[in-house]
Formats: sequence, C-alpha cells, structure tokens
Amino acid sequence: MKTEVLSIKEFLHREKEPFSLKIEKHFKKYGLVYRVIGTTVFIFAAGGGLDFAFAADGYTNGIIDKEAEIVYKDLVDIGKWLIIGRGGWEIITKVLSHDVEGAKKNFIGYLLAYVLLLAFPHLMDKVDGIFDRFGA
Repeated sequence: MKTEVLSIKEFLHREKEPFSLKIEKHFKKYGLVYRVIGTTVFIFAAGGGLDFAFAADGYTNGIIDKEAEIVYKDLVDIGKWLIIGRGGWEIITKVLSHDVEGAKKNFIGYLLAYVLLLAFPHLMDKVDGIFDRFGA
C-alpha cells in the first residue's frame, strides 16, 4: 500500500485533478462491474420482455407463456455462453499478465452474473407464487 505524508498546508492547497481525469480513473477501476451489470441487464431485459406473471391469464390459455419460455431459454443459452466466453477470456488475459487479484475479481463478477442468469426463472416463479397466494 502506498502512503504519502503531507503537511497541513500542502494537504489544503494541493492541486485538484480535473473532473475528466476522475471519470477516467473511475471507469478504469469499476469498468468490469459496469460491463457485467450491463450484460446481465441486457440479457434479463431481452429475455424478460414479456409479462411472465400474467401471460397465462385471459384468452391465450398460456400460449404466450409457453412461447416466451422458449425464447427465454434460447436467450439464457446464448447469454450463458457469452458470459463464460468473455469471462474466461478476461480471466486468462489477467492471469497471463500476472494480475492474479484482477483475475479473482473478474471470476467473482462473472460467476455472480452467471448464477443470477440461471436463478432468474426460479426467482420469478417464487414471486409469481407470492402473488398467487394473496390473490393479486
């Protein structure tokens, strides 16, 4: 860990970095988090565009729900392999550049995205069950 000793006068009158440099540092530090979250949101938005909780009601007799489930499964398969491929590539790249800590962070981030992707249908079934119990 790098430490720096400053006097009070130096601390109060040090130069402030420009806003663009702060933004650049922020995205370098948290860029992976934004990519994982963005990919996950995109996959969920693309797969969850239909209203699963109420798609079986009404005149359709579950046709919309069945078709949406097929589309969602296809999108999950594609998203799963995108996460595995991109995550594997970034982890291998980090390990080859001797950045083991970065590889660990990448692995954990992509693992969480993968688990959320696979758990999403089960979680939506649980939410649907809650609404069914209360008659909503």
